[in-house]
Amino acid sequence: MTDNASITIKNFKSYKEATLPLSSLTLLIGANASGKSNAIEAFRFLSWVAGGERLSTLKNRVNDSDKVVRGSVKDLAFNSMDQFSLIFQLEEDFEYEGVFEVSSNSIELKSEVIRSREDKVFILKSLIYPYFSEFSKFYSIDLVDAVNEIAKRNNGLNNFLSSNLNDQITIYKNKDSDISEFLMVDKHTAILDHLEEGKNKAWDDFDNIREFLKQSFFFDFVPNNMRIDSIADNILRPDGSNIAGVLYNICEEAKNKSKLLLLVKSLPEQDITDIKFYKDHRGRIEFALVESFGSTSVERTMDLLSDGTLKVLGIAAALLSVPEGSTVVIEEIDNSIHPTRAHIILSLLRQYAEERKLNLLLSTHNPALMDALPDEALADVVFCYRDPQEGDSKLMRLGDLDDYLGLVAQGTLGDLVTQGIVERFVKHPITSEQRKKQALDWLNQLQGAD
Repeated sequence: MTDNASITIKNFKSYKEATLPLSSLTLLIGANASGKSNAIEAFRFLSWVAGGERLSTLKNRVNDSDKVVRGSVKDLAFNSMDQFSLIFQLEEDFEYEGVFEVSSNSIELKSEVIRSREDKVFILKSLIYPYFSEFSKFYSIDLVDAVNEIAKRNNGLNNFLSSNLNDQITIYKNKDSDISEFLMVDKHTAILDHLEEGKNKAWDDFDNIREFLKQSFFFDFVPNNMRIDSIADNILRPDGSNIAGVLYNICEEAKNKSKLLLLVKSLPEQDITDIKFYKDHRGRIEFALVESFGSTSVERTMDLLSDGTLKVLGIAAALLSVPEGSTVVIEEIDNSIHPTRAHIILSLLRQYAEERKLNLLLSTHNPALMDALPDEALADVVFCYRDPQEGDSKLMRLGDLDDYLGLVAQGTLGDLVTQGIVERFVKHPITSEQRKKQALDWLNQLQGAD
């Protein structure tokens, strides 16, 4: 993943405006109700949109096991506002912005913008002035005036399809506010491949953004759901409910079975030597772990396994089943895992991710897991908190703090969080000028003592 990838969240749930930077390993930390899950939901919602889903189906996806967001459609916008926007930046020069309008029971796209360097494509969703959402960061009076001119030349906008305002700006009409332009990428690519002149370069990078978002997988494991048999499957569900079938397919390859066992062996006191599968006449699969106590082996069926063991199996299944180069997002990765196992589990998790070129976004409360984070990943830790005055959620990458080195010099990340030092550095930062003054005051005190 490029170090410049990020998601900017505006007016979504508890966020007024914040940016979630993404790296090859991003650890999202913060207190309960700080907004960690809302940031992940913004990412997941954008990934869902990029997959070509119709927005009108969202209200039917609130309460099912594969729900995209928690709550109802009207809960998506900050403080009951009627619009929110999500901006995904793949690299510094490539980004997509979608502005969404919500009401009590519906959601639709108000405007979309694709930018590649200086080239921009504006998707015209409305034929009514002002045409584009004023909430968009790309909105301008000049843009509205340009659409007015197009309307004059075409005797309205009903028969208008697209127009190049210049070599760098294209306006394209798609009145269907229920779907995103992500669904039209293949069509545009096929058409534009035949054009040599007047081609807006923004389309070239849009497909890369779409593929990144589509290849992002989100997991929040529910152990009770993971004790149920399932058919053989390749894609692990977000709650892990089809884990038996996914593990069955993973273990068809001996190398992957060894990796799975290595990870799960790190968890219990006893030695786990094997995993066995049992398929019934309907093709439904159950599994059991084989545990060794001295010279005695015992099978533990899936319905008897602890929450922590199932969680680690879910992590392994996620890492070994998603396509190479994907992004894996796991909420509360530490739940039900003993602190003494955190270091080895995170170490193996990083190893498998590097081997398969996976990007990881993990949220946690566990100080032991924070302490297991390698030094080179500390700067990419993102601290989530509530603004003391406004109450909205904020995100701060620790490496962006003015006194980042001063922070990490004071102890391990787990200690810094539990002692409230990270919170103090983020909420009450000291500028370089203030630090200089403090140092001078200290020197003056020493000289005065002499």
